[in-house]
Amino acid sequence: MRQLTAFTLVINTALTLAQPGTLDPSFSGDGVLDPSYSETGTFALNRSVATADGGHITIFTKAPSFSLVKYDASGSQLNWTNGQNQQFATGANNSVGSNLLRLASGKIIVIGYCQFGGGNRVAIARYNADLTIDGTFGTNGSTLVDLGTALQEARCIVALSDGRFLIGGAQGTFANQPSMAFVMFTSSGAVDASWGNGGIQTVTPPGYWAYARDMAQLPGGGFLVVGGYYDQTSNFKFDVITRLTASGAVDTSFDGDGFIGNTGKTFYRDMHLNGDGSFYTLRSSPLDFTIGPEVERRLASGALDPAFDGDGIVDLQPQFGFEGEAIGMEVDGSGRILVGGRVPNTLGTNSAALLRLLPGGSADPVFGVGGMYTQWSSSSHQYYGFTPVLKGSSVLLTGVDNSNFGDRLLYYLQVINDVNVSVLSNADAEPFKLWPNPAVDRLSITGVGEDVYSIRITDRSGKMVFEQSGLRDLPTWHLDVRSFAPGLYHLHVNGTQINGQRAFIKD
Repeated sequence: MRQLTAFTLVINTALTLAQPGTLDPSFSGDGVLDPSYSETGTFALNRSVATADGGHITIFTKAPSFSLVKYDASGSQLNWTNGQNQQFATGANNSVGSNLLRLASGKIIVIGYCQFGGGNRVAIARYNADLTIDGTFGTNGSTLVDLGTALQEARCIVALSDGRFLIGGAQGTFANQPSMAFVMFTSSGAVDASWGNGGIQTVTPPGYWAYARDMAQLPGGGFLVVGGYYDQTSNFKFDVITRLTASGAVDTSFDGDGFIGNTGKTFYRDMHLNGDGSFYTLRSSPLDFTIGPEVERRLASGALDPAFDGDGIVDLQPQFGFEGEAIGMEVDGSGRILVGGRVPNTLGTNSAALLRLLPGGSADPVFGVGGMYTQWSSSSHQYYGFTPVLKGSSVLLTGVDNSNFGDRLLYYLQVINDVNVSVLSNADAEPFKLWPNPAVDRLSITGVGEDVYSIRITDRSGKMVFEQSGLRDLPTWHLDVRSFAPGLYHLHVNGTQINGQRAFIKD
């Protein structure tokens, strides 16, 4: 009887640990990591990227420099000394790291800005996988660009399919009149003078101001950009979506003049481009707090997609409240939308939050409580930021624990997202199956039930390793996996009636 009880406890524990919307105990023992690294003097978010081995790298800033820190999948720290106290250039008074990107090679691109006695410069740098500076990139590892104004910032970056890098941000004055600014770099870190106006393009939306906050390269070579601006002095906001051509000019075929936007309401924080050209956007709350943060889905033309929650817009007020902040989002392989941020609580402090929406826009009832995971803070702590990053079957939230002693500390939460799920249009449909699992040389797929469908396989870091479309339904479909490296993979099936995902292991 004693043995049976112990066995039952093991089963129940395993089921509890697998519950989506709960902390992931495989990370730091309980899903929470507070390394007590302080960072001050910047409004830049702490941001992380997943690594190929299931770990992550984070950038955070403590004036007058920024630092990179690396962890393995369990949350154990690696190579800390290599990434400490980074300046974009010798002689800089201050360097702020605002975003980072992991390349397929394992190298890391960092963007931000630095300050000299004569003013600011936007900056890009490249680091090796061990977080040492890559001296083959730019000049001794970095490139600085003077945009010619007092205000110069970089906020977002995209790696182009041809190996170049485009960074986006803002330029302007400290009187709160910024325009979007973009700089194109070659793969070796030089400014690409063939793009824009000598490698630089400034975009001023008509009648309002903006930062470029996120962007993506379109299949045709152009760029989709979202952004906006919050004037805290005058207390108003601007939001904007724009589309650029491959050469950097505003694409006036987009919504008639190249811009979607307004003044006095919200600003866009984040976006996700879908394979069919549609895209999601994440918006802040309006100043009058009449609604909460919002997720939109728009068609490639820029028009709101009415198939998404009826009008193309999901109000997140029920989850984040009128004064909560939705900071960043991810879309997983099953098409579910994960939004990270903070919510106010009854203690007068802010709690960390992660919301999961189903592809149609409704909150996922099997995730957390009503679609929401919340990490409540005590009365002596404030949680801020919390940008999400997909890590296999979990989501890493990187944010800040701000104590009432004035300490601003790096803080992590890792939440189970689950991979063994299938989002079906017909709840009674039989989910497809993979076998054998683990697979050695061949993986078989049965039960798709689609006339035509596509398959995409990603590794645990999210990197795509296989893709095939135009598949016809067969009783069983076989895939040769002998070339796959041993490890965990996620197989995504997309068709008219099914949008599902399964995990498998290659031995």
